[in-house]
Amino acid sequence: MPCLPEIVQLMRTLSTRSSDISVPELADIVQKDPVILAKVLAAANTLGYNPGRVPVVTVTQAIHVIGYERIRSLAMSLLLVEQTSRSHSVDEQRDVISQALTAGCIAQAVCESRGILNPEEASVCASLRSFGRIVMVTCMLDDYRAARQLAAGARDDDAFTRVFGLTPLELGRRLLKASDLPDDITATLRAVTPDSLANPNPSPGDHMLALTDFATHLAGITLQPDLDRNGFTHASQSLARRYHKLIPHLADDTHALVQSASRQLHHFAHTLQIKSLPPRFLSRLRHRAVANPDAPPEEPPAATSTPETPPPAQHAAPSAPTAPELPAPAPFTWSAEIARLTALANSSANPAPPLVDSAFDSLRRGLDATEFLLFSHSALDDAFVLSHRAGRSSHRVDKPSIRASERTVFGICLARGENVLIHRAADPKIRLPTSPPWLPPTDLLGSFALFPILRDNHLHGLLLAGWSTPRQIALSSEETRAIRHLLSLTTGPRTRAAA
Repeated sequence: MPCLPEIVQLMRTLSTRSSDISVPELADIVQKDPVILAKVLAAANTLGYNPGRVPVVTVTQAIHVIGYERIRSLAMSLLLVEQTSRSHSVDEQRDVISQALTAGCIAQAVCESRGILNPEEASVCASLRSFGRIVMVTCMLDDYRAARQLAAGARDDDAFTRVFGLTPLELGRRLLKASDLPDDITATLRAVTPDSLANPNPSPGDHMLALTDFATHLAGITLQPDLDRNGFTHASQSLARRYHKLIPHLADDTHALVQSASRQLHHFAHTLQIKSLPPRFLSRLRHRAVANPDAPPEEPPAATSTPETPPPAQHAAPSAPTAPELPAPAPFTWSAEIARLTALANSSANPAPPLVDSAFDSLRRGLDATEFLLFSHSALDDAFVLSHRAGRSSHRVDKPSIRASERTVFGICLARGENVLIHRAADPKIRLPTSPPWLPPTDLLGSFALFPILRDNHLHGLLLAGWSTPRQIALSSEETRAIRHLLSLTTGPRTRAAA
């Protein structure tokens, strides 16, 4: 099992405060594994991580480009994925590692959407909650299978305790604690009790524990093959209600969280050419992501104590022997959205279809963005005026105009006809006049992307798509081309008349 000690060593080093570890020390840890090193360098040369397209040829450069926190979660994910390909892993191991990756993505999405905790740390902690299970399935496969058979008629924890003498979570905690990982991480590797969820004065550690536990369970439910759509909706919302005192309104967000995890993992697999993730895992995640979030859940059963493992299959509605989720709605694709918007643009319906609103809807689903500002070219001068808006932060903006000649990120986008990605709007390096004073405050607009709107090589406008919290904005070249094509469809006469 060559990869697991490397994970522990990497986590121990990367969990050290950035002020206590030098860039060469961090680089030395990452480059000890040539496969991980190669993929980190590949990531640092992609548009999502490196929008300036600066060539990155060393791991030290990669650390500067990606950032300390991002390196930690990226390396962790890569190590988990590589473990599945190196040891000719069995299906059980691939499933456990897939669940760990999904939990990390869900935890990160919760933090980013709510502006709480550290998204990268939450991703690492949520992934590590499956560490003990990864060890069991990698080192003691026959015993693991015996425990899973026992669990068919009992709680997972009871079954694993009978076979191994302790639960997977307890094993992971003991192994990682013995490796001197920081208490902030090992504190999240313990069971969640009703008392801890009802704590009226929770600490940040309590929030992190609840969040990572929720993310692990939601990942398990998401990847559970024998839950139909109604069963998944009921199970996920019942799970969310368990944590509502510490993390309110999760029940409203479960579909969006799964959708975000699906996008992250598909982008991760595509950008870094990851071949070892199980196709059935990616397919199942995609189907969950496009499931109807408004499907009425089943009537919940009488309240019982919630087990430490994801809700069992008996919560699902009765289903036929065939796979109940197929055929599923077509997954989100940019090509389908472009076709839909093209049909609207060519429609002769009266009144005219709301092209910009439809484009906002496509971008909201494709990018998980929530904030939009659309600037359209003025017929009177060379200015671009705010013509359409959506999102909470947009209402804090007066009606400004922008010009290609101004020395701001908006001027750069207009003058060069290039996308501009601002991952952290509050970064002290992003200073006036680079960011204009009329932008919404960073607690409402934590990150944003600027897209020039071009048609027939003529600049028609600029779109700001933003998020309420800081995030690493990752766009592939295919996504960039699709977004630009979609935006070009909003420049027709109907759109200008509506503005």
